[in-house]
Amino acid sequence: MNDNLGPRPKRKPLLALALWVVALGLVGGAISLLRMAKVRMEERRSGYGAVSSIERIRQPVERCSDVDAATIDPKPKPTTLAAIKSLVRPASINFRRSNFARRRVPGFETTIWSFEATITEAVFRSDGDLYLVVEAEGARGSVEVPDPSLCVGSPYQARIANVRTEILRELGGRMPNYHLSVKARLTGVGFFGTEGASDNGARLEPLLGVEWLPQHSIPVPAG
Repeated sequence: MNDNLGPRPKRKPLLALALWVVALGLVGGAISLLRMAKVRMEERRSGYGAVSSIERIRQPVERCSDVDAATIDPKPKPTTLAAIKSLVRPASINFRRSNFARRRVPGFETTIWSFEATITEAVFRSDGDLYLVVEAEGARGSVEVPDPSLCVGSPYQARIANVRTEILRELGGRMPNYHLSVKARLTGVGFFGTEGASDNGARLEPLLGVEWLPQHSIPVPAG
């Protein structure tokens, strides 16, 4: 018998500690998933007047006061609403949203787009944005005009102010909620906002130009 071996190591406490660490990790992961699900539910349930968390985080981008605003191609490119709504949304925006707080998605968000559509509704959102629901080619989407007073530092602040004034003039200055049928050519910067159950969240924001097309009707207040 060898008396130099000494006492055997106590493995049970170590095993219990390891299990405890694993359990804490699983609980932490579950809490993170629940928080993420809550955020996604908030975003999908947000109405026209509400502002989801991802859009609060990305307000510098939607107002063109972000560091990447200088990379936007100033020459408008023609497109369609259907093409915009069929874009593949980068998944990283949802899961690494802080990385995109002041950064743009190259391509769509660094381009000024122009398309024709019918404006069917106009409302003010809680962050001061003028939100326009638009329809064309069987697709439905939106464009937005931020409050120009909140776009300080944006190279497009003057254009944002001008287009907002023009839209409010066309609506007679009577807001915040109208059902419309107004045809227009809309020009603005690409932006990925809130993702819906069947919506990629792509839209034009800020809107930089509006050209009223023939045969549009007079705005009618929403009931």
